[in-house]
Amino acid sequence: MKAWADRGPIDEILSCFDKIKTIELAVESLPNESIAEWRESMKIREKRERLRSEITQLRGMLNRKMYGA
Repeated sequence: MKAWADRGPIDEILSCFDKIKTIELAVESLPNESIAEWRESMKIREKRERLRSEITQLRGMLNRKMYGA
């Protein structure tokens, strides 16, 4: 039964990895700025920055969970 009790942190870590991968795929799927018009490129750039920021936050949370930092 102890193995099931310890499963929670592992599930959280796996969830972080899944979120990071999903966000990275979203960033990669954004079109290049040269394709879109200037306004659209600004929106894309802002979205890319937000997604990268979220990845950084998730990686920090993941490091704390895995290494107890």
